[in-house]
Order: sequence, then C-alpha cells, then structure tokens
Amino acid sequence: MARVGRTESPDAVVVLPGIMGSELVDADSGTMLWGGQPSWYVRAWTTGRELDLLRVTEDELNGNVGRVKASRLVQFPAFAPVLRGLEPYRGLVTRLKEHVRHPDAVMAFPYDWRLGVRLAATQLAEAAQRHLATWRAHPQGSRDARLFLVGHSMGGLVALDFLENFGDVADLRSIVCLGSPFYGSVKTVHVLSSGLGSPVPLPQRRFREIAITMPGVYDLLPRYRCVDEGVDARFVTASDLAELGADPALAAAALARPLPGAQTPPGLLLKCVVGVGFPTMQSLTMRDGLVSVGYHVCDNTTTPMSRIDRSGDSVVYRDSAVHPAAQADYIPQSHATLARTSEVVAYVISVLTERPLGPMLADTSDAIGFGIPDIVAVGQRFDIDIAHADPAKVSYRVVDPLTGETQLSGHPILSRDRLTASMQINRSGLYRVQVDASGFSPSEQLLMVVPAMEVTP
Repeated sequence: MARVGRTESPDAVVVLPGIMGSELVDADSGTMLWGGQPSWYVRAWTTGRELDLLRVTEDELNGNVGRVKASRLVQFPAFAPVLRGLEPYRGLVTRLKEHVRHPDAVMAFPYDWRLGVRLAATQLAEAAQRHLATWRAHPQGSRDARLFLVGHSMGGLVALDFLENFGDVADLRSIVCLGSPFYGSVKTVHVLSSGLGSPVPLPQRRFREIAITMPGVYDLLPRYRCVDEGVDARFVTASDLAELGADPALAAAALARPLPGAQTPPGLLLKCVVGVGFPTMQSLTMRDGLVSVGYHVCDNTTTPMSRIDRSGDSVVYRDSAVHPAAQADYIPQSHATLARTSEVVAYVISVLTERPLGPMLADTSDAIGFGIPDIVAVGQRFDIDIAHADPAKVSYRVVDPLTGETQLSGHPILSRDRLTASMQINRSGLYRVQVDASGFSPSEQLLMVVPAMEVTP
C-alpha cells in the first residue's frame, strides 16, 4: 500500500507569542527575569524580589534597549495577576513543524513584551526577512516561499504593525491572529488601577507597580467607547490614566496608534480566532480616580443608551478581537488557552496548508464559559460560576499544569438559577481549572493559589 503523506506548506512560518509569552533574562548575567516553572511565578508574585528588574527604565524608554533579552518562548504556563497568564506554545509549534517541508521552516519569535508593539515589529522585520531568505536557500525550501505569521494576543498586534509599517507585502501570504485585542482590553485599565481604592491582593499591587512603567501594557488599552457615563459612553483618555497614577505620556502614545484599517493588501489572507462565552470586562466607570468595571458594552446609538453583555475570552471582549478586514471564527475558550486548544491548532494548520475546515468553529451553541478568581489563598473556599444550557453535561477538574494530574474534580450544582461548584485548594501553586460539557475541548483558565497572608490588604 502506498504511503499517505501529510499536506505540507512550502512557506516560512513565524510564531509570535502574546504578552508575557517570552522568557526574559538579564543580558549580562543570564539571570531569569521572567519565566520558569509554575513555582517561579508563585514565588515572584508573593515575594516581589524577582520582579524588580522587569521595570522599564528611563534609558529603555529613550531607546537604549538591550539590558533585557528575550531568550525563547515560555516553556511552562505563565501567570500575572488580573491578566491571568497564558499557556506555552509547544503544541502549536510542534504541529506546525509537521506540516511544512522541514522543521527549519518554523521560527519562534520571542520578544521583550515590556517594551511594546512598535519595537517588537521593528525587530520582527529583520528577523522575519532573515528567516525567509534562509528558508528559500534551504535544501528543502522553496524560492516561492512566503511568510505565514501566527500571533497570539499581543503577537497579533506585532504582526499587523509589521505588515503596516515594515513588511514587504509580496513576501507575506497569511496572518492568523488568536485572541488579539485590536481595540484593546478594559482589563488593562484595571491592571493600571489595581491597588487604588478598595483593598486588593498583594500580587495585584506588585503587578501594577511594574506595569505602569511598561509601554507594552499601555499598547493594550481599550480604544472603543468603553467609559460608561450613564447617558452616554466615551473613549478612555490619557488624562484618565494620569488620574490613576499611570504615565500619561505612555498612555497618550498608545492611544494615538492608528485603529485597524478596513482593508488589507490584495493577496494577503488575514484571519482571526475569537474566544467567546467567558465573563469578560467590557466597560468601566471612573469617579474620583477610582475604577469600577462592567461586564457589558455601551451602545450609544440607541436612546436611551443600551448595555449588552457580549462576553469574550475572559481578557479580550469578542468584538475587540475582530479585525475589520479579517474573517473571524469563534470558539468557546479562554484567552490563555487559545493557542494550545486542539481545535485552534487544527484551524491554524488548515490555513497554513490551504485546506479549510469549513464552519468548524462557527457553531458555539454548546459553548461553555466560567468565571473564577485569578488569585485565592491556600484553604480559601471559592466558587466556579458556570454558564451552560444543560447542567447535566457539565463536569470540572483542577489539574497540575506540569503533570496533568487531577487535584479536584466533580460536577457543579444548580441552585437558584446558578450553576456553581464550591472548592478549596490546600497547597500553593499554579493550577489549571477545566470545565467540560462534552462538546469542544474543555474550557480552561489558570488559577494561582498563594499563602493566605498574600491576599490581605
């Protein structure tokens, strides 16, 4: 019987991680500044010592970069308060290598996510062109090869900035964006305001102290009418951020970036995968320098203004992740997990090999989403709030992200029209919470459990 081979692409592939998706090291000493096993994140956010060198300095803001080096993509789940974190990209990279002519056609592009989209896109321009030239000259390469970019979260913004400002369109075939916040995320304002007003966990306060120095965080500010003023809605301004104690110059520069264009160059395929079904911050109110978030968008085209919950992937609300010039496909999955979900990996492969799967991701009628805290204390009881039409189908698991071993499992309880599961975890660490309804892959979110003293004001 003849051997049946895989469909292979002749192109050069570049994988761009999201914010927090690249390990960062001190360029001189090689000391790890961001990355490592889950225990590293628990220690970093509860002691703070490892995080000090992540602050962006005045020298770096003035263009003197190089103090920090992006060494590789994260190898383990990464976590930050409020933004939660993201899963590693090993599965996606491995599968991509199986569908090109040689593994050398696939390049991972780590970058210093602290410093923002524009600098990363500038560096991508050089790295991508070098990768393409090398692949075209490769013994198994192709002189007709072009670039195929797949970017998760901020990585999609880097890919689009590269296209608009540095890329040779003739060398680009496709860009696939996974959960990319083209119109920003309200969670970013929440990050920059954490620690102000009502008491919040110590790790969130520590994150704010370094986040307010990072251009990369400001690049994720919401750029739609998300400030709910009762009878109308408006855009976030640099003055708003200044009232919160953030850097108004960094805010103004980020908010001045052009919004996504309604067209792409002829011949370029642009696609977006959008997470849906999860409780997602979509609006905010600001009073006396304090921020309250809302889980609705404000439609000021109606009188009176209407408020609608559009949900999202827990970080990026669904309409913000849709580029106006792209085809969007939807899947019930969280932001952190999009790039590792089997359906999404299969979708990316289908675009790479030009073998479309059809409307596989379009039917979200069986979608399942859930909400959990981002940080809890050891022994603290907390609830998983689950949204699903058929409670009898739903089960949950809490697993160790390194070993996959189940720590807790069970079925939620329906009470007073709420589907919930109450639990506590008695050991600190980073955990993966999975909720399954026998439809898509289990919906997942990361949860950090810290010593009790670290969640007190």
